[in-house]
Amino acid sequence: MNRLVTVLFVGLVLLASTACSSKLPPPKGLQEPVKLEAIRGYNPDPQVVEIEVNRQEYIDAVREPGMLSNIRLIRVFSHQSTTVGDAPEYRVFDIQPGSPYWLLGLRVGDVLVAVEGWVLIDPERFAPYVKMLQVENGTELEVRREDHPLLLRVTLVPPV
Repeated sequence: MNRLVTVLFVGLVLLASTACSSKLPPPKGLQEPVKLEAIRGYNPDPQVVEIEVNRQEYIDAVREPGMLSNIRLIRVFSHQSTTVGDAPEYRVFDIQPGSPYWLLGLRVGDVLVAVEGWVLIDPERFAPYVKMLQVENGTELEVRREDHPLLLRVTLVPPV
């Protein structure tokens, strides 16, 4: 239990510190965290992709030196409007097979739209979130892959 509390505390500290180091201001109208469904003016009806990840393999990938920093998220400007204008979306670059991001189902070229249904305003918050998933049961990532909406529903399962 102490380890769980420590990991959660460290994750929250990392989230707070990355929030302070953001280089770009949030998009106009998106100053605070917001659920994607609250601002999206359309329903893309994503294809659900169920992904089971061995928890120990995931933990090992997170702890592998350099694996958490092995992603680049570049903001793309979409012409898909929301009720507050364009919500930020990020194209995924530079991930390796076996990295935590790869295990979550992300691939180079994907456009990350939402994490657990929340608009990702600051991409620097994504790596600490991925690290915190070690103690969670899973997550949902909404992406566009080759212009097809996908909901990556990830479950961390015990080792076999």
